[in-house]
Amino acid sequence: MLTICLILLLTSTGIQWKDESASWKEQLAAAIESSQASRKKIQRMTSSWMSYATWCMREELQPLPATFAKIGGFVIDFVQKQSGRTSSVGNKLSQVKKAIEQMGQDWLKTKERLELKQLIANLAYDDYVRSNRKKPLTKNRIRSMISIRGSTSQLGLCIALLYALGHDGLLRGGELTSDLRLFDVEWDETADKEGRLRRILRIKLDRTKTHRAGEPIRVSYFETYYPYSAPVLMEAWLSSLPQDGSPSRIVFPQIRFLRGKPSSLDFSKSLTYAALAKLIRHNVNEIGLNPQDFGSHSLRAGGATDLFVSGILTLPQIMIVGRWKTVQAAMVYFRADLEAAELAGRVFGSC
Repeated sequence: MLTICLILLLTSTGIQWKDESASWKEQLAAAIESSQASRKKIQRMTSSWMSYATWCMREELQPLPATFAKIGGFVIDFVQKQSGRTSSVGNKLSQVKKAIEQMGQDWLKTKERLELKQLIANLAYDDYVRSNRKKPLTKNRIRSMISIRGSTSQLGLCIALLYALGHDGLLRGGELTSDLRLFDVEWDETADKEGRLRRILRIKLDRTKTHRAGEPIRVSYFETYYPYSAPVLMEAWLSSLPQDGSPSRIVFPQIRFLRGKPSSLDFSKSLTYAALAKLIRHNVNEIGLNPQDFGSHSLRAGGATDLFVSGILTLPQIMIVGRWKTVQAAMVYFRADLEAAELAGRVFGSC
C-alpha cells in the first residue's frame, strides 16, 4: 500500500518529468518498501526528496546523480522561500541525503561536501546579519544628534568627531576604538579638479576586519566647508588637547557615563567598543529613535547609505571608500582612493 501511495505522490505533481523512464522513482519506491523506518520518517524523507526532485525538474536537471551544483541550487531556493531563514536547512538536507542513499546512490564527494558546508555557512551568516542588522545613522540623523549637545565643549567635540570619522570614512566600530594615537593622524594636501588646494586628513589603521597583515591602510577625508566634516572637527579636537608634543597620545579617550548619560572624558584610557555603542544608543534615544535599532556599525551603514542615495559615486568608488576587499583588490590605479575620497567629501559636505 505504501508503494502505491508513493507512486501516486510521485506522479501527481503536475510536472512534466524530463526522465520518462523514471528509474529513480522506482528505486525510491522499492527502497522505501524495504525500509524499516517508521511511517513518519518515511513521509519526511519522501517529502524532502520530492522538494529536491521537483526543483531539479523545474530547472531541467536530473535529480541523480547528486552534485554540489544541484544540491546547492536547491538549498538557495529553499532558503529564499523561507525568507532567508536557515534554521531548517540541516533537517531538509539530511532527509534528501537519506533518500539518495536509500536508492543506493552516492552522496556528494568530499570536495563537494565542503563546498556545500561553506555555502550553508554563508547563508547562515547572511541570515544572522539580516536579523541583527542595525539601522544606518545618516548625516541628517547625526546632525540632529550633534545639535542637541553641541560641539563647543571638549566632550561634545569628541563625540562629534567620532561620528564624523565613522560616518564619512565608513569606519567600523572596532576601527574607531582601535586605540588610535596621534601618530595615526596624518595631514596632506592636494589640488582638486578645479585647481584649488585642499587639505586631506588621513587616519592610519594597522588592522581592520579585511586587512589583517601588511602595511597599514589609510582612510582619507577631504577638507570641506561643512562645519561637521572630519578634517574641521579633527583640527579643533587636536587644538583642544594639551600640547605636550607626545605623538603617542590617545586620540579618543574613554567616555564616562553618569546616570546613563555621557558626562566626562578619561584620558588615561582609550575609548572602548562598549562605550561607543552605549553613546550611540543614548544619542539616538535623545532624537526619538529606538536605541535597540542602532549600534556602532550604524555609522558605517549610514555613510554607505548616503553615498548610494547621492548617486554621485560609482559602485567601485563606494567600495573603495568602504574598503570592501573584493572590489578594492581590483582598484589598483594610482590616486583612485583620493578621487573617491574627494567625491565622498563633496557628498558629506553638501547641505
